[in-house]
Amino acid sequence: MSCSAATTHHVRDGGQVFLGPQLDGLARETQWVTLTIGGNLAMASGSTLAVDVGPSGTTDLLAVVANGTSTGLANIGGRVIFSPVSGSTIRANDLYTILTAQGGVTGTF
Repeated sequence: MSCSAATTHHVRDGGQVFLGPQLDGLARETQWVTLTIGGNLAMASGSTLAVDVGPSGTTDLLAVVANGTSTGLANIGGRVIFSPVSGSTIRANDLYTILTAQGGVTGTF
C-alpha cells in the first residue's frame, strides 16, 4: 500500500481517497514494510521499533526524508525488537539497514 501525503490520521483512522486506515493493510504475516516519513522523526526513550529480518540482509525499513522546511533528521531513542521471519536465523555479524535518514541520525536505541 502506498499513499503519498498521508497524515497520522490517515494511517490510523483512514479517510484518504476512499481508503480505510492504512494500518489495516498490514497483518502479522506482512513482511518487508518500508515506512517513509516526510519530515523529522523523534522517537522517545519509551519507543519500540519492531523489525522483521530475513536472509541476505532483507528487513523492514524506516526511511526519513526531508519535506518542506524539515531536514529529514531522525532523533532516535528507545529500543528495537528484531524478529526473524520463518526459516531465517539472526546470526552474529549479520548486517541489516533498519533506518535511513536524509538529515542524519542522532541518539541511540
